Amino acid sequence: MTSLSQAEEGLTLIELLAALVIGSVVSTLLVFVISYEFRSWQSIESQSNLRSNVIFTSNAIQQIFQNLVTFGPDENAPDGASWMGLDANGNTVKIQLKTTGTTGPSNGNVPIIGIAITDTSSPTGDGPPLVPSTVYTFNDTSFAGTNFELNDVDNVIELNLQATYYGTESPVVYQTTEDFTLGGGD
Repeated sequence: MTSLSQAEEGLTLIELLAALVIGSVVSTLLVFVISYEFRSWQSIESQSNLRSNVIFTSNAIQQIFQNLVTFGPDENAPDGASWMGLDANGNTVKIQLKTTGTTGPSNGNVPIIGIAITDTSSPTGDGPPLVPSTVYTFNDTSFAGTNFELNDVDNVIELNLQATYYGTESPVVYQTTEDFTLGGGD
């Protein structure tokens, strides 16, 4: 004959179900927290990458303006996305927003707009170009919406740099406005 204490040795069905429910709730909460943290990390990384790209481009443009003595819109470009200037040696420099590729299919193949710097000088310049030809572009970062405004009185250029990062599900936008003086200064 079995004693009463030996019959109570296992788990009842209700105890087992309660343990499973508690374990499921804890597991669900853990997955949710890890998922939220991962999305937050991706968002912070995207913002950091975008800001680094904008700061790098802004610093490069500042160096370009330090070598220019004149600057203004390119009258041959009706879209307002092209500007012309002369460096201290008399060489012509063209700055324009141009499509350099597209993002991946996850963002609908959005065009990536880079900032192209081109030495379009003729041999009439008094020396070598002071501004090298290059294109500032980054994967999944578009500079669409960037513009320049020139204050003719003090030769100050206001750069409204707008960049959009398309490397994540939802685009991240960063804007900054900086003033540069032609021929030097900031």
